Amino acid sequence: MRRIPLIFAVGGLLALGGSAVGGTTTSWSLVTDTGARNIDQVGLARTNDGVLHAVWSRRVGSEEMIRHATIAKNGQVAAATTAVGGVRGLSDPDIVTMPDGSLRLFYGVVTPSPGGIRMSSAGPSGTGWTGGGKVSSDNTGGDPGATSDKAGTPIFAWSSGINSYYRIGTNPGPDGFLGPSPKCCFYDLEAAVDDANGQAFVAYHSNVTGERGLFARQVAPNLGAPQLAPSSLTGGNLLAPDHRMPLVGRTGGGVYFAYCSGYPRCLHVRLWRVGGRAIAIATGRDIEDVNLARGPEGRLWVMWQDSGRLRATRTNKAASRAGAIVNVPSPPGTSSLWDVFGEGSLGPLDLLAHVTAQGGLATWHRQVLAGLTLKCSAKRTGATCRVTDAGAPVAGAKVRAGGKTATTSGGGIASLTLAGGRYAVRATKAGYSPASARVRVP
Repeated sequence: MRRIPLIFAVGGLLALGGSAVGGTTTSWSLVTDTGARNIDQVGLARTNDGVLHAVWSRRVGSEEMIRHATIAKNGQVAAATTAVGGVRGLSDPDIVTMPDGSLRLFYGVVTPSPGGIRMSSAGPSGTGWTGGGKVSSDNTGGDPGATSDKAGTPIFAWSSGINSYYRIGTNPGPDGFLGPSPKCCFYDLEAAVDDANGQAFVAYHSNVTGERGLFARQVAPNLGAPQLAPSSLTGGNLLAPDHRMPLVGRTGGGVYFAYCSGYPRCLHVRLWRVGGRAIAIATGRDIEDVNLARGPEGRLWVMWQDSGRLRATRTNKAASRAGAIVNVPSPPGTSSLWDVFGEGSLGPLDLLAHVTAQGGLATWHRQVLAGLTLKCSAKRTGATCRVTDAGAPVAGAKVRAGGKTATTSGGGIASLTLAGGRYAVRATKAGYSPASARVRVP
């Protein structure tokens, strides 16, 4: 069990109730039912109205169901409702927004018989779920990872016993076989589509002897060879994630995969453009639960925990460089942090943390703003400071020190006239988390 300390810094006070600029909230709100398992995970999808939809499995005695809740653009969480009930052997569900704005829910069941992967449908509101028909040839099912292409064709993958499968569409026919029978096993499958060329990929964790690692594999328009994530193995070993693979189709093109590397402790967060190169996002002491979400204008959000403390960063528009790391206080009363999820296509990150906290084990939500980076250099008459967002200059930021304030230019530069001495400098701008630096003026 991972146990984390409570945080009582200034940011921790915000976690108890507060708001950030730009219509976002830094207050934690409960999303799921309490009484969850530490291995449970949520599925997330955003509809065209900006509403974020979350789904998860719930077990009450012998009854199993899929629950659904919405999170508004301002972070307000609506009460959960039941989307699917009356099933047994239920997996963690995944949810997908279709091009017409409707929603599709994918989940594995054992009963009703025959078991396998099933699909339910709803309009953009996420109410009135219908269907629930079987969409796999496989009769066992598992935790599906799902997406769709621009034409609205669902693409999903799952593990079933020692075998793993994928499907393009829901029409009757055989499942695509990924492997690894007769060896075991592939886990935590996820699917993503490159909107620029229509290529679809599936990512998975392999525990097969001699073939261990984190892999991405093209499945459409044809089946390609597995590609090993760079530096995902250390001496042939890896630390396996415990949620769906963080695989995302980036706005503007490319499929990206976030993961940790290092063994026996994860020390690095990496972001890999599948088929291309990987970049370093962060280093840490004991990294876990690395996850990935689409951001606006080609940006990507990466989130993780390090030694029980939540972290997040947003890349530049080319997804080639990470911005400042934002430290996020945990939900109030948290004693154990189990997993992190997120969605960031509107700009701020909608961050969900699966924790043991006040009332029990459940998933909580808050929003996170991208971080500014502030660097200052001293001169005889004061200091010159530069404010950036993932390397790009930020105009209109307020830079304050020693009672003086300046506004950054189009190049992200601000100058402050200061007497000799040491100063704490702070940069702020609406829509961003603030940044701090120190400078000594001669």
